[in-house]
Amino acid sequence: GIRVAGVRIKGSPKTLFNFTSDPAVAVDNLMSQTFSGNSGSATGASLDHIRTELMQPGTGYRGVASDVLVVVISDGRTSEAQAVTDAAAGMLRATGARVVSF
Repeated sequence: GIRVAGVRIKGSPKTLFNFTSDPAVAVDNLMSQTFSGNSGSATGASLDHIRTELMQPGTGYRGVASDVLVVVISDGRTSEAQAVTDAAAGMLRATGARVVSF
């Protein structure tokens, strides 16, 4: 089945919730978040966080990176240099994960 996890990319990356197959858990976690301020998006750091912190045993990750689709939804540009984001996306893709952004 499909499993989802949530990571905040605003400011410092933070795991909002680990992988779950329960849609109610994902929706409840997302709806309980407050998003405010102009701390800037740390897209590259967030992609690194997904690769090094979230795609690990103990988070519900099943160890098959080719089954991972990372969807980045942001309200603006990253506060990091484009090269930082590109490098982080490349390292995440090198695991076999797919990365798309909106």
